[in-house]
Parts: sequence; C-alpha cells; structure tokens
Amino acid sequence: MKWISFSTFVPFFIGALEVTKGLITLSSLIVLVQLANNLFNPILQITQLLADHYSSEPIIEKINYLKSKSSNTASGIQLPKTDLLKNLVINLNKNICFSNGLRISLDKNYNFTLADKILVVGPSGSGKTTLLKSLCGKYGIYSKDICVTNKQENSNLSSLCMYVTSDNAIFPGTILENITLNNDVNIYKLKEIINTLGLKAMVKYSCKCKSINLLSSGEKQRIVIARALLLSNKYFLFDEITSAVDRGYTEKIRKLFFSLDGGFIEVAHKIGNNEKKKYDKVIVLRGKE
Repeated sequence: MKWISFSTFVPFFIGALEVTKGLITLSSLIVLVQLANNLFNPILQITQLLADHYSSEPIIEKINYLKSKSSNTASGIQLPKTDLLKNLVINLNKNICFSNGLRISLDKNYNFTLADKILVVGPSGSGKTTLLKSLCGKYGIYSKDICVTNKQENSNLSSLCMYVTSDNAIFPGTILENITLNNDVNIYKLKEIINTLGLKAMVKYSCKCKSINLLSSGEKQRIVIARALLLSNKYFLFDEITSAVDRGYTEKIRKLFFSLDGGFIEVAHKIGNNEKKKYDKVIVLRGKE
C-alpha cells in the first residue's frame, strides 16, 4: 500500500507544481495521474504475486514431501472408531520430568482413555502447552511419567496424537486450498465443517489468503480447525485453539469436538464451570519447577 500511495502521490505533487506555474491544466494533471496509476499498479501487483509465490514454495514443498512420505510409509496410527479406544489408556504422573530437568506439577496422578474428552486448565506459565507438546513427542520424557498402555500391545503415544494450535501455517492460496491442502476429501464432511465454522462464504467466493495479515486471528483459527478435523483421525491436542474466536463460534466448535468418534484434549483459559462439566475429566496443572 505504501508503494501504491507513493506512485500516486509523486506524479500528483509534480503535476500540482506545474499547474500552479500555469504550464499544464488541472484536467491534464488528472489524466497524468490516472496514466501513472495504470502503469505502476499492474507492476506492483505482479511484484506482490511473485513474492507470494516464492514465500509459499517452502510450504508447498514440505506438504508434497509429507504427502509422498505418507503414501510410502505409515504416517501414524489412526484411531479405531470402536470401543477399542477404551483400551488405550494414558497415564500421567503427578510430577512429570523432562530430559532437560524441567518438571510439570499436576494436582494428582491422572489416567484416561483415548475415548475421553479432557480439559486442561491451570495458571499462565504452568506448563499446559508443554504437556500437550510432550504428548506428541516434542520433548524427551521419562516413560514412567507419561505412558500409554494397551491390553494387547504397547503403542507409540506420539504417533496417536495430533497437536493443533492457532500457529499452524496459513499459506497464500484460497481458503479451500488451505483447508484441504489439495487432498481428495469427503465432500459431505467438508461441507459440514465449513458450514459449522462459518467458512462457507469465504470458500464459495474463493477468498485468497494472499496476505495473512488480512485474515483475523479468529478466521485463521477456524481455518486451522477445519483442516485438522477434515484431514486427520488422530487423537487431537487442541492448544488454546478458540482463544480468538467469538463465543458463538466457540460453542459451535466445541460441539464439533464433542461429536468426534474418539476423544481429545483441550487447553483453555476462558471456560465456565457449566462448560467444564461436559468433559470426562479436568486436569489441573499447578506449575513448572
């Protein structure tokens, strides 16, 4: 926008000086300014499109790599949509030790299954995000502090989980491309999700994500949620995923969460006591040590 304003201002300023000197008429000045805009604006638009293209290349390459990898190897354990979920039990010790010496303190020991809907609460800096990241393998942890048990076999906990945060990437392209990542998807599931999340109009009119700054924080979060729910069947770890979403959409989003075949864990700050009662368990963090 700065360059567009500059390209308009310079010829106008110079022309205004010429008008005051009587060298050109005001109508001629208006024509010259219009010609300058017609010349510079397409050039600036092409420059912006090239910048968008080059900035999105690393993300596209990463997506293509992950897609090719998943087609050749197992990308992780997909959750069974049966009562077998109740056989997968996660155990959390009251004090969780990490390889770097960091400790997270809970109010007690916890155990829950992958069929449970779990809420994690605690003061800022108590380690809620650290706990979620550790569950999906972001930190080295002692097996005695966080482990998963199965009546039939031991499972790799990180392969079962998908960490979802508002910091997940939004890249230049249409809203639909950001949601589907150009995968073949279930069209009925897609329609249900975008309708519930209020993204139908954005998808219908092929809104571009040319500038991430043009999207509100709430819109970004809704796009990230839609992508996760559409493309994955893993055990979701939602980290403050509705923090920028208004109350109306937050309620709709939580209804989607609770409609999942499996369970999930959600970290949330602003949540009322009545909402807490809907979860199977509420994990309380005391802080880091």
